[in-house]
Amino acid sequence: MAGGEERPPGLAPGVASSFEFALNSAAFSDRVLRLEIAAEDCEAPFVGEGSPCDSPRSIFETGLGLGGTSAKSVRPRKRRRQDDESAPRSSEVESDGNNLAVIGEHGDSTGRPVLRVKHIHVSSLLLASKSPYFYKLFSNGMQESNLKEITLRIMDYEDEAFPELLHFIYSGTIKTSDPVLVLKVMCVADRFEVVDCMSYCTQLLISLPMTKELAFVYLEYECSVPMSDVLQPVKAAAQEFLADKYKNLSMSETEFLEMPLSGIKAIFSSNNLKVFSEDLVLAFLLKWALANYPETVERRRILINHLLPMVRFNQMSCGKLRWLLSCSHLDARHSAYIVASALLYKYSSPHRVLPAISDIHCSFLERTYKHKPVKTIELERPHNRCIAYMDLKSEECSNLSPSRSIRSQAFDFAGHSFFLIVQRTVNAQLGIHCFGLYLAVEKGVSVPITIEFEFAARTKAVGDFVSNFRHIKTFTSESNQLGSRDLFNMSWGQVFSEASQFLLDDMLYLRAELTVRQP
Repeated sequence: MAGGEERPPGLAPGVASSFEFALNSAAFSDRVLRLEIAAEDCEAPFVGEGSPCDSPRSIFETGLGLGGTSAKSVRPRKRRRQDDESAPRSSEVESDGNNLAVIGEHGDSTGRPVLRVKHIHVSSLLLASKSPYFYKLFSNGMQESNLKEITLRIMDYEDEAFPELLHFIYSGTIKTSDPVLVLKVMCVADRFEVVDCMSYCTQLLISLPMTKELAFVYLEYECSVPMSDVLQPVKAAAQEFLADKYKNLSMSETEFLEMPLSGIKAIFSSNNLKVFSEDLVLAFLLKWALANYPETVERRRILINHLLPMVRFNQMSCGKLRWLLSCSHLDARHSAYIVASALLYKYSSPHRVLPAISDIHCSFLERTYKHKPVKTIELERPHNRCIAYMDLKSEECSNLSPSRSIRSQAFDFAGHSFFLIVQRTVNAQLGIHCFGLYLAVEKGVSVPITIEFEFAARTKAVGDFVSNFRHIKTFTSESNQLGSRDLFNMSWGQVFSEASQFLLDDMLYLRAELTVRQP
């Protein structure tokens, strides 16, 4: 700063020095704010419930051109006609002999009683320098611009916040660190157009410890458009907190079903959500919607506009997509469009982006699934055959230990549910690790089925899939898994080395082809 002066700790940017000593001091003030604290006429609480509520006007009761100016909403809803008529007309404002602006005998036409009155000494120069609202009040050239005492009316819930706003104007800081009160201060700053205070409160809220309850308050909070823009970083921090806290869906069923829509959206829109498969994401969201929106039309609206856009349909199993076509909770045409778009993406080139299906309901990003997604194609002629594709990242394979495995999502074929298993097997004779790939069927096989299956991998040399293993097996409830312990006939390290012919752009592309055979 000029002259080597250092800004006091916590002082907001743009504030040269603190004038806190002058706040409410008659010696350093030229005006008196007469604060009338009016009762609320709204049943909804200040924050957190998202219920609509009338927005009480912040009015300075001096009339003569300024009394009709309204501040921005605290809790948005269309204003009632009587609210718009609540400002006193110039005929209702008188000036007494003591240089005081006085409200007419009718007072507030909304009928809100004045609970108490406070007087605060202020400097019109400081207030006008930080607020266009006060600048207009003190410099409009009307009679009240020269009055010594000016009346402002605020609501009861703003009683704590308004002094904090004045404290900021004088010092560049606020005294409170209570998140709910900071949010109120931010709202009052919005109404009185103190932009610097809004930005300060945003940074303060971001720096305060986040809790689940506070995250819901921030996300559910409705405000004016200018304040919404300033509050966006706080809402983003709340979304990130909830997404990280519940990334494993570690919550009870009761907690899940009682979560507000904003919390559900924060969790399930995250790319870091860790679930077994995208099928479960859809199941979770449908269950939540059924529990919270029993009325069919409203539930469909919430699903289509808020919940379904978070589902990665292109990562769902074909069986679940088929089920979606007959789901009674959705419009049939909408379901058909979603399924067609997802299938078109699934069976297009993995390196192509299709603008025709770049729709909000079809997100293409893959989450961290505990079961790897597969793409399947079923053929009935000349034989009952199924082809399953699974893509593995080099990074996820390199972190695989012999005690762990990578399992694919289940895919339905010939009346059974199959899946693929990748393991880092150990060749005890050679003392090396190898790449193992297995075909397995879900337990509970009631009728044995004989399957001829072939494993193949895409290679750099050919550019297409090359067969590496073929076998025929009858799967039963006792014998439900078979595969190759060393699919590539080389060590694990060689498979994932830079010189590997099976690694294309750090991806390993696998194919399993299943054909039903007579035993």
